[in-house]
Formats: sequence, structure tokens, C-alpha cells
Amino acid sequence: MPSKKLTIELIPQSSWNNNLRTLLGKEKWQILRKKVLETWGEKCAICGVNTKKLDCHEVWEFNTKSSTQNLKDIIPLCKNCHAVKHIGLSGLQSAKGERNFKSLITHYMKVNKCTRYDFEKDKKDAYKLFENRSQISWKLALNNIDIV
Repeated sequence: MPSKKLTIELIPQSSWNNNLRTLLGKEKWQILRKKVLETWGEKCAICGVNTKKLDCHEVWEFNTKSSTQNLKDIIPLCKNCHAVKHIGLSGLQSAKGERNFKSLITHYMKVNKCTRYDFEKDKKDAYKLFENRSQISWKLALNNIDIV
């Protein structure tokens, strides 16, 4: 099967709250967010839906040899694509009745043209990677992004 357009990206527990939004602060994050949205327009970078309600998603690369979490890109995502990216948080929100988890699975399958079995396998693989990455204390690297 070809690579998936929409993937699950669980941030290692050791990196929670260690992100660009936190580092920049609210004002600078909003400036950067506006710049990203102006560049992309009102279109989700993954599923292509046109909407004014887009989130900015940080795309990270993890280098286990150097224990470096490198910011690769910042892209606009619709609420559904962003919730799939952070499926762990979405699962917690679903348990509280704040999110419809089944609709996220449906969205994942539609965007990737895949089955429920594929989703479950990909989710399991993402959690395995999450467990491995969470054992590492990551250093944040922001080398490749023009930040405000």
C-alpha cells in the first residue's frame, strides 16, 4: 500500500509541553500562525478541505542518535486531520464526551482510502513508536524554520 497522506504522530511523553507554541509565547505564535495560514490559504494541507477553522501543526523529525527533536515544518490542518495526528489526546477527549472518536476513524479511512484494519494497525504502530520515543529525553532543534 502506498504511504498514507494522513498519519498518526504521537509526541513522546518526554516532549509534552516542549513545543514551539510554548517557546514562542502566545503573541509570537499568533504571528507565526498567521504567516502559515496566509501561505497556505484556507486549505488543509492533508485532506484539502477549505475552511477558515484551521490549526497549525508542528511537524517533527526525531533523530535517536543525537536525541534531537527537529522542527521540520508547520502546516495548516483541519480539526479532523489535527485530531487524528494527536489521536492519543483525541482518545482522552472522546472518553470525556468532548470528541467523536468514530468520526476520526472514518476521516482517517476516507483520506487514506483504507480499511478499519489499516487504521488499527497504524494506530498500534504509532503507539509502539511513542513508547520507544518516550524513553528518550529529547533536545529541541528549530534549525529549519523561519520563526517570526
